[in-house]
Amino acid sequence: MVFENKINFSNATGLLEENPMNLGHQAPIYLFIDWENETVDAYTYCDNSTPGDVYHGKRSMIRLPGEVNAALMREDVDKLLPMIEKIFAGYESKWNGSNWKGTFNEESMDLIGKLIYDIEEGDYFSTIDYWGGLYDVHDYFVDRPEGLTAASTDEEIEKIAEESIQNALGDDIKIIGGNGRVIEHLKQLREELSE
Repeated sequence: MVFENKINFSNATGLLEENPMNLGHQAPIYLFIDWENETVDAYTYCDNSTPGDVYHGKRSMIRLPGEVNAALMREDVDKLLPMIEKIFAGYESKWNGSNWKGTFNEESMDLIGKLIYDIEEGDYFSTIDYWGGLYDVHDYFVDRPEGLTAASTDEEIEKIAEESIQNALGDDIKIIGGNGRVIEHLKQLREELSE
């Protein structure tokens, strides 16, 4: 048995998203271990309910640090696969009369507990630098960007926005709202300068 690691992000900020249920805050990131399909994946999950397959024990979801480095996650998960496969050795899916339920033997339950504890303690996943993370546009643009004046054209603003976003990504920063929000902010700054 070999679990498939489905995680594949090209940059550190690949999992940073605004929480649509709590605007201005980061969406929680989870590691999903699918015991039925033998896969491991990671993505944000903002719903207040528990997914059915998680509720029935066929898949586990483990909260990851908010500043997890998505670009290094594949390697980090590869290191976890031997433990995940050891846990899987004690997994069984049983019909309870109305649903298929995933169950684990005592040793596997202990290992799951250890895995969750170690992840929460920050023992497994690489994180982005201290200054990196998800930023509101107002927090990112503390100073007026270079090149922005009261006479800047919309095309010049779009160019400044694109450069700013690329510079932010280079510093492991993702700006909430992306390009559209940055352009809107820069246009507001231009208007303030013209006044």
